[in-house]
Amino acid sequence: AVVSTQSGHYGRGSMVTTVTGFKDYDLNLVEVEGLEFVSQIEMRVVGREESDERDASPVPLTAFTLYFTCFFDGPDRAVTLDTAPTATHTHWQQTVLYLQEPLDVCTDDVIKGTISFRKSPENRRGYVIGVNVIAVRNEKTFTQIKHNYYLN
Repeated sequence: AVVSTQSGHYGRGSMVTTVTGFKDYDLNLVEVEGLEFVSQIEMRVVGREESDERDASPVPLTAFTLYFTCFFDGPDRAVTLDTAPTATHTHWQQTVLYLQEPLDVCTDDVIKGTISFRKSPENRRGYVIGVNVIAVRNEKTFTQIKHNYYLN
């Protein structure tokens, strides 16, 4: 399926899963070949953060939000550029990969699988981001999500 992407900022209150990192780069050493990859991902549903109670009722998972954090260690001071939902909002944006339809998930469900980044065949600066995950509840798979998102 082809789903368009959008940039924006989603804050802490919109998160319903744990965070998973999927790629680290040393900006002094990264090479072009290293920008294409497949990584394992796994997130556990924690529900909405604004809720104080452990609620078993479903919440809609509508998108995956991708963001980056860069650490610059200078001789006089260190600087961090962070676009995480938990970070202070800046002009830097997150990439939001919308699902075709919301997925109802419950606390302790697990979303796991792979995310891949490939160079776009049509645009030398573009990427095709592949998401191939399953949703697991009580050790049983209840759905699979498989989408390619085109960033051009």
